[in-house]
Amino acid sequence: MAEAWLARAPALAGVPAAALTRLGQAAVEAQYAAGDTVVQEGDAADALYVVVSGRAEITSARGNSAVPLGVLGPGELFGEIALLDGGARRRATVRAPALLLVLRIPAAAFHALLHAHPELEASFRGAADRMLLQSFIKLATPFDSLPPERVRWLAERVSRRQAAPGERIIEQGAAGDACYLVRRGTVEVVLQDEPGGEGRQLAVLAEGGLFGEAALVTDMPRNASVRALEPCELLVLTRADLLGAAEAGGVRNRLRDLVRWRDRPLCRPGIEEHARSTSDGTVITVLKDPQRGAYYQLSPEGRFVWRHLDGRTTLRELTMLHLREFGRFDPQVALDLVGDLARAGFATAPRLLGALDDQAAGPRHWVARLGRLVDLRWTFRGLDPAMARVHRLAGWVLARPVLALQAAIAAAGLVAFCWRAGLSGPALAALARWPVLPWVYAGVVASTLLHEWAHALVVKSYGREVRAAGIGLYYLAPMAFVDTSDMWLEPRSRRILVNVSGMAANLVVAGACALAALAVAGGEAQAVLWLVAAFNYVSVLTNLNPLLELDGYYVLSDALDRPNLRQESLGWLGRSWRAIRSRATVRERRVELLYGLAALVYAVALTVTTVVLYRQWVLERFAAVMPSWAAELAGVVLAALVVAILLAGVLQDMRGRART
Repeated sequence: MAEAWLARAPALAGVPAAALTRLGQAAVEAQYAAGDTVVQEGDAADALYVVVSGRAEITSARGNSAVPLGVLGPGELFGEIALLDGGARRRATVRAPALLLVLRIPAAAFHALLHAHPELEASFRGAADRMLLQSFIKLATPFDSLPPERVRWLAERVSRRQAAPGERIIEQGAAGDACYLVRRGTVEVVLQDEPGGEGRQLAVLAEGGLFGEAALVTDMPRNASVRALEPCELLVLTRADLLGAAEAGGVRNRLRDLVRWRDRPLCRPGIEEHARSTSDGTVITVLKDPQRGAYYQLSPEGRFVWRHLDGRTTLRELTMLHLREFGRFDPQVALDLVGDLARAGFATAPRLLGALDDQAAGPRHWVARLGRLVDLRWTFRGLDPAMARVHRLAGWVLARPVLALQAAIAAAGLVAFCWRAGLSGPALAALARWPVLPWVYAGVVASTLLHEWAHALVVKSYGREVRAAGIGLYYLAPMAFVDTSDMWLEPRSRRILVNVSGMAANLVVAGACALAALAVAGGEAQAVLWLVAAFNYVSVLTNLNPLLELDGYYVLSDALDRPNLRQESLGWLGRSWRAIRSRATVRERRVELLYGLAALVYAVALTVTTVVLYRQWVLERFAAVMPSWAAELAGVVLAALVVAILLAGVLQDMRGRART
């Protein structure tokens, strides 16, 4: 019986029948229950095993954990590697996950087989070498999460290279076509600050270390040189090999982290720094890129990180510098900030390619894409010269006497609008008459433009730039905007005045239209004026809502002196929601807690309202042109899309870290 099982083992296919008979006579059947250990890593080798039925799981110790190396089934053997090395210690542990039956062949019988048939030793050693190579890859950083079939795939593709002591394996600045895994020996990673210089040592990598991967998975050349410190055996992986292995999620994450922590980011030249103090004495640094008209706000910790983006300091080193400076170990501070600065165009960072690009695929990618639909914009740049000319021509509207007149019109118009509220019914009824609608639409467009023009005019009155303006959709509603980011360099009182100027313009326009409606004796003209006034009052109420990123939100943010209040609050809740149970944390973070919870409640309420309105209004119109089941399905799809967009905006803020 044992001889029959041995004949079925692929690894023993070349063994003569007579030799198989002798092995079968020496073999002993052994049965193991679930959880039993067959061989233990580190023990002396005394036998070879062939799996008869069941499965055998192979693991190897790494620190306090066990790394799975593979699973063997019927006909496969294990334990021969240590026997081939002359009774070396076991290199892995084999356990039975369920009932396991094996044939145990004593070491003496195995060595007798090799002595009688020396030609079989090469075959056994070849199989053992392949198994050792797979085990090494599995144990090496960052491939420990590769599934067994992918490990075998990678082991078949790698080539080998020998390196003598002092040999340059990688040259800084060269293009990358391969990366290397140290199988034996040690190598030194050196950064050359000047051409031809000795350079400074960044790291020493021993067995299991990976190097050269950055140039394969980014769009950058070699960022350091690597030379052998002693005789080395290296495994060579091409870009296709590495990206193929990165299709496994765990490897992708490990490679991504490895590249990022080894990166040496550099701040872009020409960036201006402007400091201002908040109400609590914190110094905020505003970065300004004069060429692009882009801005970025930094806390003291953020400024510390920014000042160390010198192209020589790795993110890992920067994390330790941050620990020494602020007494807090938080690796994500540097990682998130550098990534955000790179996306905003203020720093350089490696662009990950293929499967490693976490912005190119996966759930986060779709959340980010849907989240961008919450605030979709089309921007027109280079407008500051035109805005300066407009200010020279129309700046007189900001003179005190003119402002007083505008305030009087706004107040009188509000009284008139409330007094003649009965006009709302005839005005809405007039919308059914075709000539009214275009005029109302023109009034709405003009009011929106005046709102944004007021922002721009006040910005120019303080001598600041308005470099861009545009149109877009905010929570699926049409909107216009002007870029007032240059006001970040001004005191908060001036920033607040810029924020309220648009709403003030709406009140003046609404007041003027309401007063004019009283002077017109009925008819379509009165309806148009009344509806435009109503739109402007609704616009003011909408903009006052601090839970949407409109004027009221920026007024609140500036009044509290909390830049990025929404992202900071929702981001804190997303990262630290368990901290709500701590009274001390709640007291310290009460602003973030109150605003974040209010924003979440509002988002849920807005989502529910959207679904209800879509079902009431959209289904009725769809049902008129298609079957009821199709109308129901179309309504559900549209409602689901709207809900997904709204929730994606909130999730993006909760997952993202506020700008440091």
